[in-house]
Amino acid sequence: MIRNVVSGALDAGAGVGASVAVSVAKKAGIKAIFASAPRFASTMTVRSNIKTLQDLKGKKIGVQEIGGFADVLSRMVLRKAGIKPEEVTFVPIASADVPPLLAGAIDTAVLHVDQLMIARQKDPSFHPLVKFWELEPNQLFNVFVAQEKKLGAAPAKYQALVRALVKANRFIYANKATVVEVAVKHAKIPRDVAELAYDELVKGKVWSQNDGLPRAKVEYTINRMVQVGNIKAENRPRHDDYVAISILEGAMKGLPRVPDYD
Repeated sequence: MIRNVVSGALDAGAGVGASVAVSVAKKAGIKAIFASAPRFASTMTVRSNIKTLQDLKGKKIGVQEIGGFADVLSRMVLRKAGIKPEEVTFVPIASADVPPLLAGAIDTAVLHVDQLMIARQKDPSFHPLVKFWELEPNQLFNVFVAQEKKLGAAPAKYQALVRALVKANRFIYANKATVVEVAVKHAKIPRDVAELAYDELVKGKVWSQNDGLPRAKVEYTINRMVQVGNIKAENRPRHDDYVAISILEGAMKGLPRVPDYD
């Protein structure tokens, strides 16, 4: 998604906040304009014999591909636990995580909340060892970006886009029945699962109700990429390198900020 924005094929698109930091450090010519989900909306779901982070040592960790989403998040958990990657076995699986978990081919899977609910319907012993919005609340997840030159050429258009996205997220929080209906109809999620997932994500404040790009989260995400070696220290971007501040300031005029939300 980010590559398509950089190339100009898209006017705007959403990618992982850490990837945005790396692109900005490489001077790719993009800036962040909104974070729809500043917090990770996923869980590490595990078998019943795993009670603590330290229990992951020696276990089979399910990932789609090395360097992929599940792999990155799983390594994040291992780092928190002080477990070296060579002390576990990474098992490549298809994108459908639940079947191999049920079959015992893996001990862990990174699941969206609705997938967790479905897995627990099949085996109630499965449980979320980690809710990533709690484990890493300050690392940005879903971030919208646009080319700097396009932002400069049509600021009013991008301010309108940001306002629309903010209003959409606020609608989600205020209209559970409608949001659940959309999930059932378009995402084909069972109604009971959609309702449970909605309640969990609302409780976790996973979606932003403001611009979703507070300085503390932006700088934390940039610093984390420096720590893991994806950005050289001398190329560390600043907050205003990452965020299109003037676009956000214009977009948020007339939209009072919701307290206690990003």
